[in-house]
Amino acid sequence: PPPAAASPRDAAEAPVRGAAAPHASREVAPPASRDAAPSLTSLDDKIVLAGRSVYYGALLYLAYVTSGFWLAVVLQALAVAYVLHLLLVRLWRLGDRQFAGVVAALVLLTPLAGFTGLLMPDIFAPLVIIALATLALYWRELAKGDRVALGFILFAGLVSHASHVVLAALLWVGLLVAGRLRRLRWPVARPALVLAAACLAGAAGAEWVFTKAVTAAIGQPPLRLPYLVARLVDAGPGTAYLKATCPRSGYVACAYVDHFPSGWEQVLFSTDPGKGAFALASPADKRRFSAEQVRFFLDVARFDPAGVARTLVLGGVEQVLDFRLHIFSYGPGDIANYRTHLPPALFERLQHARIGGDPAWSRAMEAVSYATVAVALAGAVVLLRRRPGSGPGARAADAQALAAAWRQRRFALLVGAGVVVNGLVCGVLASPYDRFQARVVWLVPFLVIAGWLVARRRDAGRGAPTPKKGTP
Repeated sequence: PPPAAASPRDAAEAPVRGAAAPHASREVAPPASRDAAPSLTSLDDKIVLAGRSVYYGALLYLAYVTSGFWLAVVLQALAVAYVLHLLLVRLWRLGDRQFAGVVAALVLLTPLAGFTGLLMPDIFAPLVIIALATLALYWRELAKGDRVALGFILFAGLVSHASHVVLAALLWVGLLVAGRLRRLRWPVARPALVLAAACLAGAAGAEWVFTKAVTAAIGQPPLRLPYLVARLVDAGPGTAYLKATCPRSGYVACAYVDHFPSGWEQVLFSTDPGKGAFALASPADKRRFSAEQVRFFLDVARFDPAGVARTLVLGGVEQVLDFRLHIFSYGPGDIANYRTHLPPALFERLQHARIGGDPAWSRAMEAVSYATVAVALAGAVVLLRRRPGSGPGARAADAQALAAAWRQRRFALLVGAGVVVNGLVCGVLASPYDRFQARVVWLVPFLVIAGWLVARRRDAGRGAPTPKKGTP
C-alpha cells in the first residue's frame, strides 16, 4: 500500500476542496456533489489559508515527483531513528540490540510507525520535544555535528506546523525558568537556549516570508481558520452569545446563527446549508470570520466567563487523554473524499490499500496503544519513586553515574511535560481531536522502557566486584 495519507478532515484544512470530517463529534452531511463543493481556498477569490505549512508542502511535492511520496516517509523515518539512536546508544550507553528492541516495541505497541509514515507533519511534534530537551540537557555531551543535526530537526519541526512553535516556545520558557531557579538546579545549557531561540525566530521569519509572498502574489495576506469561533459555538457559550445578541453584535457568524449549535468541524468545513458556516461564506465574509475571532472570544468570555473557562479547561484535559487512532481508519466513504485531493494514480492505489474497509485492525492497535501507555504510566510511578543512588550496589555509585541518572530523569520529566503541553496547546487553542495527542503519546512508553533499561545496566554495574588496580 502507499504511504498513509492524511484524513479527509485534514485534507480539508489543506489548500484543496473542503471535505467533511470522517470522525467528527457530530455527523457532517457531505455535499450533494463533490465537484460542486466550494473550495476553502481559491486563488480566484484571493483566499489562501495560513497554518498549513508551505515548507512541509514543498517536501511532499518533492517527494511526490521523485518517489511517489516515499522520500518523505524515508526522511521522517531517518529523523526518528537518528534521535532514538543518539539517546539510547550514544548518550545513555545502551547496546545496539537494546536499541533495536526498543524500536521494535514502539513499532508494535504504539502509533509511532503510523505517524512516521503519515503524509502530515505530525511526527515533527515529538521530534521537536526530543530535540529541544536533548540540546538543553546534553549540550556538552553532544558532538558539533549532533548539535547541528538536532538544530536542523528542531527548525524543520517548527516550520512544519504552527502548533509546534507554540509547544516549543512554552517548553523554552520552562527551561529558562528551570535553569535559573537555584532550587531546581537544572543544568540547562545556555548555548542550547540560544540555538532554540534562533530556531523559533527563524520559524517566525519563515511565516513572515510566506505571508509576504502570498500578499504579493494575490494582493491579500493568508487567512487563518476561525478556530476560536468554531470552538465556542461547538462548546455552547458561543452559540448562546450569538442567539442572545444577534444581529445587534454585528458578527458575520450572525448570518448562520440558525445553523447552530454545530460541531466545530461543521462550522469550519461543512457545506451543508443547514449546518455549515465558514465554508459557505463569501470570500469577504471568510476574512471577516477570521478577523473577528479574537474579539468574538473576548465578548463571549465576558458574556459567560464560567462557560468559557470550563470549555478551555475541559478541552485541554480531554485532549491530553484522547489519543485514539481514527486517523488510521478509512471507510469507503472516507476514501472517496480523496478523489480531488490526490493524484489519480495514488487515489487508485489507496482504494485497494489494506487500510480501507474494515477498521478492526486500527481498533485493535488503539486498544494496544492505550494498554501500553497505562502500563508505562504505572512503570513511571515506580521509577520516579526510586531515587538515583538507591537500589542494589548503591554504595558503589560514583558521582558521575549519579549525575547521569539525574540528568536522564530531568530529560524524562521535560519530555513528559512536552506530551502534556502538546495536549493543552491543541485542546485549548484549537479543539480536542485524537490525532493531536496520538502523535506524541509514544514518548511515554519510550521514556519508561529506556529508563528501566538504563537502571538495570546501572544496577548491574554497581553489583559487580570492584576491579583491582591494574586489571582491565
